[in-house]
Amino acid sequence: MSDQQAPPEVNEVPAYNLFFKEIRPIYNWHEWLLRWKIASSFEEMLGLLHVGFNVCMSKSRYDEPEYTYIDRLIFYLGMADGWRDASHFRSFGDTEPGYRILNSSSGQYVLKSESGLRQHLAQKAFDVLALNFFSWGLKGGGRDGDEFGSGWVEGVASPRLLDAIQFFFRAVKHRSGNSVGAPNLPNFRDRKHTEKIAFDFLMNLTKFIWGYEGENISGWDTREHKDAAAVTCDEKRVRLDAVKPWLIEVLSELRSLDVLREWMLVLDEPCLAQLKEIAMRNELRHYAGGLVLEDRLVASVEEACLVGSRAAWFLKEHEVMKRERDRLCAIREAER
Repeated sequence: MSDQQAPPEVNEVPAYNLFFKEIRPIYNWHEWLLRWKIASSFEEMLGLLHVGFNVCMSKSRYDEPEYTYIDRLIFYLGMADGWRDASHFRSFGDTEPGYRILNSSSGQYVLKSESGLRQHLAQKAFDVLALNFFSWGLKGGGRDGDEFGSGWVEGVASPRLLDAIQFFFRAVKHRSGNSVGAPNLPNFRDRKHTEKIAFDFLMNLTKFIWGYEGENISGWDTREHKDAAAVTCDEKRVRLDAVKPWLIEVLSELRSLDVLREWMLVLDEPCLAQLKEIAMRNELRHYAGGLVLEDRLVASVEEACLVGSRAAWFLKEHEVMKRERDRLCAIREAER
């Protein structure tokens, strides 16, 4: 027995024995945030992001802070900010790639720098957000127990969340030139699954905002309730109208302005001004047909049409449709 391994101690419990582990779920979002703050390893943070939408929002003790579902969505939107751009996560003194992690898609280990780990976490947050929030409108509503329930569009229209969505899908002017980019928008081509979900979310949001016609008010409601609902409706309409120019910028970046064709003739002045601003960012280049001697910005919407601006062509189509509608309306009135 001298050259054989000694038998294990009677009281020694194998690490894999679950009967000797305390096992419980994370109580709520408050505890989740506390665990996030003290997490130090990449894998801990990745795991917490993976289950963040599984924990409830209710308080477990009277002295805990009160959180809503919007707080969680704003956290994930902030975490995912810059997920496509590696340079967004670089900092002074960033380490060289030296952290070895497993690439789940290839099954191979890869080397990551500290900024690479940050971007990986942001990408994870984006994917979780897509599957647990952006997909709501596609599924026809939220999940049981969600604050919004089946009222997906109502939740999205809340001021705090709408502001956070606008910031996340914001357009940013490039440091050089006049072009604009949107760092968090889905790629135009070769979109991965969660990017397609985010794209469909933005299309649904567009249709909701332009198609908003007010609240359903029952004829049996009291006068006070009807008056309060009318005020709420007016406030929401003003709020939704204010974000339309932002959505036009987003749709332009996604090359999806055609989704607005249904509302072509009801575009207001801020929307038309945004389309013109986008069109006028285009350039005439001297080597493209030799029409100008040196590069310059277009001088008119017509020049923007010449270089293929979708926003410019959308404006011209609006102009033609409005002119012809007004002409036919005038003829009809004269005939009457």
